[in-house]
Amino acid sequence: MRIERTGEHTARAVISERELCLSGLNVKKLGEGSPKVSLLISEMVERAFPEKGKYTVSVEIIPVRWGGCVFIMTRKPQSGGICPMIITTASAEELIRVCKRIKSLSISCPESAVTGGQDHLRLIVRLPDDILLYESLSETGTIIPADEASLAKLSEHDKMVIPKNAVEILSGLSH
Repeated sequence: MRIERTGEHTARAVISERELCLSGLNVKKLGEGSPKVSLLISEMVERAFPEKGKYTVSVEIIPVRWGGCVFIMTRKPQSGGICPMIITTASAEELIRVCKRIKSLSISCPESAVTGGQDHLRLIVRLPDDILLYESLSETGTIIPADEASLAKLSEHDKMVIPKNAVEILSGLSH
């Protein structure tokens, strides 16, 4: 694996098909957000940006013809802190995808919970205030910033499916 900084907040990693195979991965598995993929991406991010600080890192995976991949990593300082969010999805598969995406970005969410009914599931989570993250997650679910009244209403009227650590639990599932 070759990692190089291309700017103060950007880096590029190149990994060959052989290196992916040695890690037990292939190009198709990279999009699944498995623990192996999360570990590989975390290792790349730590090597690319060894300095400490509060950053949100987005990773774009680009497959190449010869079978390997190029990873483009962009980090952005967390400016606005952590915000409570409600992410609504229509299916468990979509909810698992959202959780895998959050986990792949190395965002810790121990207070996350899932509520829901027959036609929807809601992930209640605290996320960094990062528009790129919200855009990425909104491809699968509907994201609404939460306030205390919204959270109280959900706890009173929605059935609690997973009361805590939901992101960690769901990101470990396959669908």
